[in-house]
Amino acid sequence: MTAILVQALTRWSPFESLVWEDLTRPITKKEVQLAVSHGIFCAMPISKASRYLHVQRVAYLVVHGWRDAIDLDVGVPFMGCYVDWIIQDGNHRLAAAIFRNDLYIEALVGGQLSYAAELLGVSEDSLLGEEA
Repeated sequence: MTAILVQALTRWSPFESLVWEDLTRPITKKEVQLAVSHGIFCAMPISKASRYLHVQRVAYLVVHGWRDAIDLDVGVPFMGCYVDWIIQDGNHRLAAAIFRNDLYIEALVGGQLSYAAELLGVSEDSLLGEEA
């Protein structure tokens, strides 16, 4: 696992991009704030769901946190393998981290290490679990 600056992942923000295929527009921080304020949460992980469940899942994570790292795959550009959306698992967790203004989020990173290090602003050693 590697601590990644949340700022390095904002181009994949669920508040800016259409992340879940079952939605027609990104969720908003206002929706999450309303769910938090009213204590309306979804504690179980979800994939396909209504807009409200996605918002409620993010709200739950904002309040209760999480233990699992998000999974990233940056592809292998030197072999012609490009990935448009690097977040393979953890969009709700990333949204919660962005909402809470967390500085870092733990991630498991796959793909071409040199490219991942450049893209995410970390050392290759940190991606290997070694201290630089």
